[in-house]
Amino acid sequence: MTEEEEFYTYKGAARRADRSISTIMRWAREWAAAGELHTDAEGRRIVAHSTLMRTLAAKLETNTAHQRKLARILREHAAGAPADPT
Repeated sequence: MTEEEEFYTYKGAARRADRSISTIMRWAREWAAAGELHTDAEGRRIVAHSTLMRTLAAKLETNTAHQRKLARILREHAAGAPADPT
């Protein structure tokens, strides 16, 4: 953890990861078990940017729908067609 690292409240983390607050709370149980959950000066639970992004990447890596979408985008890119962002 670096001094310049950004921290998010659950609401900020949900906005940054484009997930619901309840999803962030579910992930927070994993972070708490790993000792990666912190509190700020006001007592709010916060999470480091690196922890949030590492968890999001791990969840997307195991998501089959996301993998199919990536494969489709890569196929279209290799064929020279513009990829549909949806």
